[in-house]
Amino acid sequence: MNTQEAVDFFGTKAAIGRALDISQVAVTRWGDIIPKGAALELEKITNGALKCDLSVYKNRPRRNKRRPQSEV
Repeated sequence: MNTQEAVDFFGTKAAIGRALDISQVAVTRWGDIIPKGAALELEKITNGALKCDLSVYKNRPRRNKRRPQSEV
């Protein structure tokens, strides 16, 4: 699924955020592709009405959420 499919299902990005217990701003930052963990959770929440296509994530580089600690 992509972000627009989720918006079509839930109605708004704010509603997606409420379903996932995250902010609307976080949902907006996704861009077109929903992060894999969120997509899997949305598939679960919607009882499969929204499907997570794992092939979308195969060749995508992972984003490192943690910043490397600077050496002192």
